[in-house]
Amino acid sequence: MSPPDATEDVEYVRMLSEAGYPCGRGELLAALRGAGADDRLLARLDTVPDRIYEGPDEVMMFTEDAESTALDEDVAEATGPDPTDTGR
Repeated sequence: MSPPDATEDVEYVRMLSEAGYPCGRGELLAALRGAGADDRLLARLDTVPDRIYEGPDEVMMFTEDAESTALDEDVAEATGPDPTDTGR
């Protein structure tokens, strides 16, 4: 998945802001579906841990963390094993 652009981030935050907090990932997914979120926005939310969130800022923190981890894994896969890793 390619990184989100600024317009997508704004739309994602707007939809997250309309959800009733505190709530879990399932409730957030339902709220975004109800707000007309497309599959890409729903996929972003699906990457966050299933826990109770206190507000949209907390959801964004976990979203960015999950996307950063996924990007790191994509880079590692594309570049192969780390030649400096001795396995110890």
